[in-house]
Amino acid sequence: MTVFARLRRSMYLMGLTGCMAVAAVGVAACGSDDEASGGTASADVEKTAVSLSVGTISPVASIAIGQEQGFFEDEGIDLKLNTTLAYPQSPGAVVAGQVDFAQHSWGSTLAFAANGLPLVTVAQLSTSGTSVDNDDTMFVTRDDSPIKSGRDLDGKTIAVASLAGLSELNAITLAEKNGLDKDSVKLVVVPFPSMAGALRAKRVDVALMSEPFYTQAAEQSKIRIISPGNALLMPGLPLVNIFTSRSFYDSNRDVVDRMRRAINKSVEYAAENPDAVRQILPGFSKVPTEIAGRMRLPVYSPTVDLQKVQTLSDMLNAAGLQKEKIAAKDLYPDSDS
Repeated sequence: MTVFARLRRSMYLMGLTGCMAVAAVGVAACGSDDEASGGTASADVEKTAVSLSVGTISPVASIAIGQEQGFFEDEGIDLKLNTTLAYPQSPGAVVAGQVDFAQHSWGSTLAFAANGLPLVTVAQLSTSGTSVDNDDTMFVTRDDSPIKSGRDLDGKTIAVASLAGLSELNAITLAEKNGLDKDSVKLVVVPFPSMAGALRAKRVDVALMSEPFYTQAAEQSKIRIISPGNALLMPGLPLVNIFTSRSFYDSNRDVVDRMRRAINKSVEYAAENPDAVRQILPGFSKVPTEIAGRMRLPVYSPTVDLQKVQTLSDMLNAAGLQKEKIAAKDLYPDSDS
């Protein structure tokens, strides 16, 4: 089986809890001009055309806000967001040079690297919360369910959005942290929008939900949280990142540096201005305005904790969800940690 065949299978299974909820199918190609000078560009300097494949999810709203604020223009970047390229297609498109950068999750990026794709992370958009109070993924059950905590999951069925990635690792961790064997729970794949209905119909006992689906479900059904999701793995779990190909990284370091600065400014602005995020979400992510006003927002953070990335990689490998051990430093060579 070729690297790309293995990748297609892995990517079909991989998913980002919460963040992989919105993706469309399609292909678009655009390139970059690597002749722009370094540093902040003035208005009369020709901009460098840069393409970034993204999903219209809440962590990526920070990028849209950064465009509105002019952070990319300040760096001489003419940024074009490609929202039509499906998540499973974007890593291959980056390596093939069809797009310059792509947004994904750290968990997925580690899997891509384990399958041999030459990728380099250049920035981070978000992390998990630190507890059940501020995590935007959570294990929920019906309000009338006898399940009170992970200790009550023996023989129960958990709905997850995907297998072989963070969702499955979350479920395994929930069981094991409560003294259960991972095989004592049954995992079934249910799309995020269908999880509330599956709970109501008692087809599943617990669902690993993310925003905005949790807030929407809580309005329609009587549900309650029994555990955080991603924060259960570790507080501040590295989640959403931006990567490029090793070839582009090596040949366009100035563009990479300017993109990183603009992205970091965008993420910092989103973290400091949650009202701006809630205002842009209905247009960018198609989240109903009333839901955008109440949903838990991601923890916007540009700071990459490389030790946590390494720990995540080791956890995926130990659980049999990542076939090769990966050195996190190789995926983020510009880290100071």
